[in-house]
Amino acid sequence: MAPFRDVGKIYLRLFKVPMKSRLPVPFRDGRGRISEPRSGSSCPHVRYYRRAACPVRVLISSKRGTSRRRSNFQRERSNPPPRDGGVPTTPRSFYSSTRQRAIFIFRSFICLKKKSTYDIIKKIQRGISPMNIISLFSGCGGLDLGLILAENKIIWANDIDKDAVATYQENIGKNIICEDIRNIAIHTLPDAEVVVGGFPCQGFSVANMKRAMEDERNFLYRFFYNAIKIKQPKFFIAENVRGILSLGKGEAIKQIVADFTRAGYVVAVYPINMADFGVPQTRQRVIFIGQNRSIGEDLLFRFPQQTHSCKPTDKLKKWVSIREAIDDIPDPDEPNDVLNNIYSSYKLNYRNFTGHRPTDPDKPSPTILARGNGKGGVCAIPHYNGKRRLTIRESARIQTFPDTFHFNGAMNSCYRQIGNAVPVEFAKLLGEELIRLERAGI
Repeated sequence: MAPFRDVGKIYLRLFKVPMKSRLPVPFRDGRGRISEPRSGSSCPHVRYYRRAACPVRVLISSKRGTSRRRSNFQRERSNPPPRDGGVPTTPRSFYSSTRQRAIFIFRSFICLKKKSTYDIIKKIQRGISPMNIISLFSGCGGLDLGLILAENKIIWANDIDKDAVATYQENIGKNIICEDIRNIAIHTLPDAEVVVGGFPCQGFSVANMKRAMEDERNFLYRFFYNAIKIKQPKFFIAENVRGILSLGKGEAIKQIVADFTRAGYVVAVYPINMADFGVPQTRQRVIFIGQNRSIGEDLLFRFPQQTHSCKPTDKLKKWVSIREAIDDIPDPDEPNDVLNNIYSSYKLNYRNFTGHRPTDPDKPSPTILARGNGKGGVCAIPHYNGKRRLTIRESARIQTFPDTFHFNGAMNSCYRQIGNAVPVEFAKLLGEELIRLERAGI
């Protein structure tokens, strides 16, 4: 964990208060007691935060006493804010040795509106000592965003899709490169505790199972495998479609587990339905968790517990319906300022095919798709009102992206980015377990 004074700076940068407003902040007196200043109080020990013309300036008065108060004021004047608009550097002594002072900074501003997803990401990544993660085949960053919200750190990411990379850079960070994975040398990747990604499996077949690693179509799987084998992270997380379990009558999954076992990992495979974890979508997926054998033969990673069910019990909540998830989003045909709130004009023609069935508003959404409508586009799920298809924003909400997350590219590209993503809230559950392991010293 970074020093609390740095966390305070992060919140001051993120939550800027109008210049004329002054917020009294609770303080801890010399005896360790917390006091709440009265409304409109002018008592000398109340600390105020205000915004100057460009930078955020902080004036923190002392506990009590004119001399200390004057000293702090002199320090603030002797350390004026930079002219380039940055946050002023403050001497260590400017902050009290009491670590509570910086905590009070962000407690005072916690109720203010965050500017964007990018602001949230930068706040989290600057203020922690997290698991360092390499992300392969990152797409627009659904998995990465969830891991970051759990206080992990993505140090390197890659994808070949220009629109997806642009979306990632705008919302998450500049630590992603847009490059064909075949042009990247594994030894150039940074060292990390975790490698994550999702690889396709077209090259696995019943007739060619023994030579799957050499199949040209499996170059993405081969790169993921070699990255694990060479970099030897503590853990890896991979996501795939549920169909991989039955591919080659079960031989494909056996081959994949055997490959990672030879690379030095204990591997567990978890078939899941995302609706069981609070995602408003019946999305069937397979999650691979790998642990380096140097840590131990027993898997220490605790896979998230199911929290929801189609049949709720005392311990399990009812599945989140699509109506609950998106009903508050404004009608896209009416004026609104919601990001990406546009929808495909692809005609509704109900029939018994994925993406063409009526949507039940009281059940989770069908799987958000990343594949075509037969003409090279993406088939968006029909809205339960029966009049149109889901907007980009509605699809993103179902994938549990925050409403501040902006998608770049043409409409079909945005739909595809969302359909290829891991639901953010589920990814966050995986990230929280990585943080637990990190704090346990593993």
